Amino acid sequence: MTDELNLSQVFGEVSRVLAQNRQQLDDADGDNHNHGTNIVNTFNLIQQAVESKQTQPASDQLAYASQVLKKQSTGSTAQIYADGLARASTEFVGKDFNAATAGTLINSLMGTAESTERGSGDFLSSLLGSLSKPKEEPKPAPAQPNDLFSSLIGNLTGQQQTPAAPASTPAAGDLLGMLGGLTGGTAAQTSSGGIGDLVGSLLGGQSASNQTSGLDAKDLLSAGLAYYAAKQSGQSNLQAIMQAIGSSSAFGNRPDQQQSGALVVNTILNMLGNK
Repeated sequence: MTDELNLSQVFGEVSRVLAQNRQQLDDADGDNHNHGTNIVNTFNLIQQAVESKQTQPASDQLAYASQVLKKQSTGSTAQIYADGLARASTEFVGKDFNAATAGTLINSLMGTAESTERGSGDFLSSLLGSLSKPKEEPKPAPAQPNDLFSSLIGNLTGQQQTPAAPASTPAAGDLLGMLGGLTGGTAAQTSSGGIGDLVGSLLGGQSASNQTSGLDAKDLLSAGLAYYAAKQSGQSNLQAIMQAIGSSSAFGNRPDQQQSGALVVNTILNMLGNK
C-alpha cells in the first residue's frame, strides 16, 4: 500500500477517462458547452508538466504543474485546479506520493468551498464519510482491526492490533474506531455524524499534529481513503463522490464541474484499489 505511485501515470489515466466522457461533460455545460474539451486539455497540461519533472520530488512536480496551468490556461476550472496543485505542492514537501498519501492529493485538488449555504469543510473527511455510509445497515458491522488499514496504521504508529476475521467491505464505524483510538477520540463519536464529525473535532480541537502518534490528521484520513479504495477494488460510488463534491468542494456549484471532479476522484480511487 505504500509503494510509490507515479504522478504522470495518475494524471495520464485521469486525462484518458475524461476524454472518454468529453461529450457528456460538454453537454452538462449549460453555458458554453465546452467544459469536457477544456477539462481534458487541463489534465493533459498537468500530465505533461509533471512528466517533464518526474525525476524531481512530488512537491516540485506539483508546483511546476500549477505554474504551467496558471500560464497556459485561462478557464475558471483550470485556475481552480492550478490553485489545488499549489496547495498539494505544499502538502507534499518532504513526502512521497504513494497510496497512503494519495488522499492528500485528492483533498488539495478538490479544494474547500465556503458559502453561506454549504458552509465549509474538509473535502477528504466529507469524501470518506460519503463513501463509508452503508446503503443498508440492519446491524452495525463488527470492528475488524486485523485488516489492511489496521496493519498500515499499526506500522506507522508502532501499535499492534488484536487478530480478527477479515472484513469484505469497510464500515464507517470501523474507520472511526481506529481513527479515534489513534487520535484520542472515542468510539461514541460514531453515533452522530460519522467521519466528518470526528475529523471536525480533531481539526478544531488540535493543532497541526497529534501529540501521541506524531501523525497529522490529514495523513490518517489519507491512509483511511487508501484503505477504502483497496477494499472497493475499483467499485467506488460516483454518487457518493458527487455528494462530497457538492458539500465540501470548490466545484460544488456547477453540474459540469461536479461531474468532471467526480471522474477525477473516482479514477484516482480506482488506481489505488488496483495497487
